[in-house]
Amino acid sequence: MSRFTAEEANVDESTPFISHEQSRTRKEYPPKRQLAILFLIQSCENITAIYPFENQLVRSTGVTGGDEKRTGYYVGFMESLFFLAEGSTAVLWQMASERFGRRALLLLAPPGLGLTMISFGLADTFSGLVVARTLQGAFNGDVGVTKTALADLADSSNRAEVMALVPVFLSIGGTLGPFIGGVFSEPSRHWPNTLGKIKLFQDRPYLLPCLISGVMCLAVFVYTFLKFDETHPSFKKQRALSNTRTNNEHDIRGTSQASQCGSPPLSISKVLTREVVLALVISGFYTICMISVKSLQALIWSTSIENGGLGFDALTIGTINTAAGILNAILLFCVLGKLIRYLGSRKAILSHFILSFFALILYPLQTYLAYQAKGVGYRVWFVIVLQVCCMNFRFLGYGALLVFAVEVSPHPTATGIVQGLVQTTGVLVKSVGPALASSLFAYTIETNAWGGSLVYIVLGAMHLGAIGVALALPIV
Repeated sequence: MSRFTAEEANVDESTPFISHEQSRTRKEYPPKRQLAILFLIQSCENITAIYPFENQLVRSTGVTGGDEKRTGYYVGFMESLFFLAEGSTAVLWQMASERFGRRALLLLAPPGLGLTMISFGLADTFSGLVVARTLQGAFNGDVGVTKTALADLADSSNRAEVMALVPVFLSIGGTLGPFIGGVFSEPSRHWPNTLGKIKLFQDRPYLLPCLISGVMCLAVFVYTFLKFDETHPSFKKQRALSNTRTNNEHDIRGTSQASQCGSPPLSISKVLTREVVLALVISGFYTICMISVKSLQALIWSTSIENGGLGFDALTIGTINTAAGILNAILLFCVLGKLIRYLGSRKAILSHFILSFFALILYPLQTYLAYQAKGVGYRVWFVIVLQVCCMNFRFLGYGALLVFAVEVSPHPTATGIVQGLVQTTGVLVKSVGPALASSLFAYTIETNAWGGSLVYIVLGAMHLGAIGVALALPIV
């Protein structure tokens, strides 16, 4: 009648009350300082202060010849080069982190991002902007290393919670960026009695927000250099073997993971199961839909009402994005992990695409109402608020995608490969998204293609395709 086996009954006082395997199922968190530094680095990678004023800055170089309708072509080209540089260097960053350790690579990215951000603010030609933005993309390729370092620290008992925090801190960075870009751009106009008196900021009206963002990145570099420890399992194991004392349970976790890393890696054919291929496809759809909808935001909001936009200045765009980002961070921190657990990764991804499709179709409604009223009235603001609420859940899809990629991995030793493939797929698709959305918008308003609806029809069709793929995802 007893359910205990003979082996289980053969215990004595020296047998641990809770086995090692059982103890691994407890929910325990990695070192908080290590996590905090990794999330700070991720925030740096997302503190892009340029979005509120990017379109105005490109126009100020004279490259559009005074025709604001052509802005989308140039902004889309520049942003696509950024993401192309990020995608083409992501694998190199990952390979280098395997050889030299995570810490060495994580120390390179923040100062690189900081200096290129400052260079962007100093540039006064379109070619200078392109070079600075492309270099930012190359240093942003380090984003995969931060996720790998998080995976080094996490285990099966806390992986979902740790990965759910990734979008939270991306949102924090995405909130600070627009706030800095909107509030501190054109200081001679917004701060005429203080910062606006400085000659450098008069000549370079968009340098100050870039300078603030750059200094923040450099500060994160200093803190990382002083406080961050290596997370690579093999490097930690070497350190543990050279040191006869055992530090703490987190070193034990690192040694345990290192032993797993010693397992023979799966071939790529065995990694690319049907579920993994679907994860790559949905990652591509997520990225192009998300980046296209986001790229349209600043472009439509900064374009005049007569030319199919809302006519907002950089301060207004930055303020809206800041308020949306604060709300987003609160929602993500409070409910994201719970929501993904409640819905499951498949339903969470599907919900994201439905909300993103709804956010997309609100753009033509905004511009139509503004054109009819010859200004931005309360009805337009209501639609903007509704759209921002829908877009705030884009990180629901991102967090669910990270969890889904772990769930469909065919073997624990393949999890890093799957995450790397998902990351690379997403970043490479990003190199197409901004150019596609911006150029489609520019072409649509220039030619009034399909009654001025071409850009929304094409991107809407992409969303419907993404919803179809999401419905085909397995329940895991």
